[in-house]
Amino acid sequence: MRAVLVGNQNCGKTTLFNLLTGSNQKIGNWPGVTVSKKSGIISDLDLELIDLPGIYSLSPYSLEEKISCGYLLNEEYDLIINVVDSTTLERGLFLTTELLELNKKVIIILNMIDRLENKGIRINIDNLRQSLATDICLVSATSGRGIIDLLKKVRNTISGNNSLKKVNKNIINSFNDEKNIKLRYDYVDDLCKKCIKKVKKINHVTGILDKILLNKFLAIPIFFIIMFGMYYVSIELFGKAFLNFETKFIENVKIVVEQVLLNFNTKEWIISLVCKGIITGVGSILSFLPQLSVIFIVTSFLEASGYMSRVAFIFDKLLKKCGLNGKSLIPFILGTGCSVPGIMATKIIEKDDERINTIITTPFVPCSAKLPIITLFTSYFFKGNYAMIATSFYILSLIIIIVSSLMIKRLFSKSNEELYIFELPEYKLPSIKFLYRDVKLKIFEFINKAGTVIFLVSIMVWFLLSFSTKFEYGVDISNSILAFCGKKMSSIFYPILGVKSWEASVSAIQGLIAKEQVVSSMEIIAGLSGEFKNTFELFDAASPFEFFTIASSYSFVAFNLFTVPCIGAITSMLKELKNVKFFLLAIFYQLIIGWSVAAFLFYALSKLQFVG
Repeated sequence: MRAVLVGNQNCGKTTLFNLLTGSNQKIGNWPGVTVSKKSGIISDLDLELIDLPGIYSLSPYSLEEKISCGYLLNEEYDLIINVVDSTTLERGLFLTTELLELNKKVIIILNMIDRLENKGIRINIDNLRQSLATDICLVSATSGRGIIDLLKKVRNTISGNNSLKKVNKNIINSFNDEKNIKLRYDYVDDLCKKCIKKVKKINHVTGILDKILLNKFLAIPIFFIIMFGMYYVSIELFGKAFLNFETKFIENVKIVVEQVLLNFNTKEWIISLVCKGIITGVGSILSFLPQLSVIFIVTSFLEASGYMSRVAFIFDKLLKKCGLNGKSLIPFILGTGCSVPGIMATKIIEKDDERINTIITTPFVPCSAKLPIITLFTSYFFKGNYAMIATSFYILSLIIIIVSSLMIKRLFSKSNEELYIFELPEYKLPSIKFLYRDVKLKIFEFINKAGTVIFLVSIMVWFLLSFSTKFEYGVDISNSILAFCGKKMSSIFYPILGVKSWEASVSAIQGLIAKEQVVSSMEIIAGLSGEFKNTFELFDAASPFEFFTIASSYSFVAFNLFTVPCIGAITSMLKELKNVKFFLLAIFYQLIIGWSVAAFLFYALSKLQFVG
């Protein structure tokens, strides 16, 4: 037996899906597209549950909506579970009336009933059930309230014990006819008037908070204050203590492993590979996990609380003037986690010129893979100002996106601005269970990347540093294969660093594989140089990176943040642009932007330091 979970965006559908399926979930892609597909098993019912992308009607516009509608109209399934936000009943029931005409069994779930009660609203469930002629459940997906009743009604429905008849199909006969659409809205409006009663008027928190957070003078400063606070907590309160502990722990692990390998008379090159290559490379990235965990918790909280929807609304007018769609904010917000899903999310933008613009500019948003670079340099070179400096990279990112979008708009713009309706959900405190699940997923993804991509690249870096161009082992790293290649490129990075450093050059180039690898590569190089012990000594005397100054450190971070993204994001860009010419132009543009911005910053900051 198979059921589909259908509802508007932000109705709590995915939270309910996670609650019902627990650990019995599978994540994949719809055939032929890269949009995420979720399926799971409700163990108590032996029922497969498909979580369809959010839709508002059976007249699709975006790719996600087309996938959902296509599945509902063409695929085989036994039951529709229609999730409706009970606090916005009129909007949700429009889709419900369409679903009831598909000749499928339907159960309606009125979700978020706790928030409904807090607003002082009552729904006459009996009237609603009789009018729609289908079963209705009252549920709070965040607290689990009503789930047992839901499972019982699902069991009765799929077994044929539901005695309710289908809704009167004379309500409407066409999905797209404008006159009939008006009739449907009128029907839903009348139904809500009969079934909804406002018991008392409550001045709830959402209105009060929005007066502050959406204030035209305060909104943007508040957003950057929140970003500043996030970095302050992650680096100051967690970063110093945990980074010190992590680096000492990793150093002790290397000592123990090295001693064990020596006891087994292991060859020198194997000891070097394991200790100075793999453990140093992977360990350098894992040492930033505590700080990143804090950032994951904060960003997940902001997304689930409803604030991130406000951030999209705040910057909407500004981005529209730059040739971007209001929906561009969704890829940008996703891009703070990873550029790959951010670029993939550009499918929701209908117009080609706006989608191309968003695809090219999304990698300029600092993603989680770039956070170790930001954390390492800001905490060492900027001491008490690191949170402010870290936040400045987000401000710089916004400036680059705006300027880039204006330039791209001149090249590709073919259409007028398109109206985008923002849905601003009410503020809510996310459940601990949801935050735990979301943050755990992000942490596991980070660890998985460290255990696969970073692991393999660390081996490659060690090999290239340990062998000469004649494949002789044990040479000084300045005579290694990697040094030979890096010296050829060091002149390119001279305007960014102020010196010709092959070590920094090859580290930056490896960011094309994975941005975390920049830090990992620097630590492996420093480790094989002989004097380096842990992260805190990376820029000290006798380290290959002791030349870094405040100016060069800031410009080096800027280059790695705003140049060509990692190989995963590059691949996604090629798939979404679907045009090799546009793709090559985009890569060239990102490379030039990253280099130009970094070179300018180095020049400007060097002058300021000199004057100071």
